[in-house]
Amino acid sequence: MTPLIYNYQKIDDFAQDAAAAVEDFIALKLEEQDSVAIALSGGKSTIQTYQELAKNKKIEWSKVELFMVDERYVSQGADESNFKMIEKELLSKIDPIKFFHGFNTNLPLEKAAEEYDQILEARGRKAFDLVILGMGEDGHTASLFPKSEALKEKVKMVTTSHSPDGMKRLTITLPAIMSSEKVIFLIQGGEKKTMLKKIQDETSADKNIPAKMVLKHNHVELFILNP
Repeated sequence: MTPLIYNYQKIDDFAQDAAAAVEDFIALKLEEQDSVAIALSGGKSTIQTYQELAKNKKIEWSKVELFMVDERYVSQGADESNFKMIEKELLSKIDPIKFFHGFNTNLPLEKAAEEYDQILEARGRKAFDLVILGMGEDGHTASLFPKSEALKEKVKMVTTSHSPDGMKRLTITLPAIMSSEKVIFLIQGGEKKTMLKKIQDETSADKNIPAKMVLKHNHVELFILNP
């Protein structure tokens, strides 16, 4: 299925429409099931959308189970922590949710990955209904970087990785992302224009760009802010 692409010039329109898409998805799923599982990414491109979601009074947060897509291997209070941003911009501002699952970075790296993997495996092969992703200038998404060993994981739903700067990371895998019902990309930044063209070019010889690999998912929407 061809991804749906929405382009914006104004950040308010970008964030409001992305948040509305999440709200609509939650409402639709709650007509079919008792709760909704959503995986949240960190990164600057997601902040305004989370702020809009925090303002939304229609979402039944008590029926929403939230998960983290990835995390830097730092304490939750560190400035680099994805949890810290998500907690500040969303979790602290909404009604109590059904449950929140994060990475326990107090554990040794491999143990933290194993613990989170067990949580997701217990949910069956479709851990999430919706995964919200960003994309880096190099085409990485979640903490899945080009040419990384993490991209080769075919069985586990969680693994470890390293960013190009050497930062240790924890991340859900491609199998976990691809098993979800829907994926939403939130992408902003003029420096990403070249990569956006590359991931949308079906004739490109480079098939191993992480974000491009995710575009093979059957239900993807891209919200793109063009500065």
